[in-house]
Amino acid sequence: MTPHASGVLAPGTPSPPPSPTVDPAVWPPAGAEPVAVDGVYERFAAAGFVYGPAFQGLTAVWRHGTDICAEARLPGEQQPDAGRYGLHPALLDSVLHSLAFGVLDDSEQGWLPFTWTGVRLHAVGASACACA
Repeated sequence: MTPHASGVLAPGTPSPPPSPTVDPAVWPPAGAEPVAVDGVYERFAAAGFVYGPAFQGLTAVWRHGTDICAEARLPGEQQPDAGRYGLHPALLDSVLHSLAFGVLDDSEQGWLPFTWTGVRLHAVGASACACA
């Protein structure tokens, strides 16, 4: 057997989220510049990462200073399953695709996040999300 993930689930005490660099009440952030996302999945495919339709949910990206802000949405046929997850895996993966717009450069096409620490889930069942 090959382990693909491990983790610890434990009750936690809610902690305040970190101070955002943008005001979450204003979306997209004031002064943010839109970035074209057209062709991003074709670019990923050319690099060897072919995503199925459920995982092609990145819908918008903006630059706000050095920050990248993004929106992702589950395709319609995946939305009824959103409530089965704390955060639907395809939605999480789709929003991480925004890393291609400023965090990663072309020399890092094979980079994938594989270590997570300090992650807390504050809401469940989303079919769309925005992050900054």
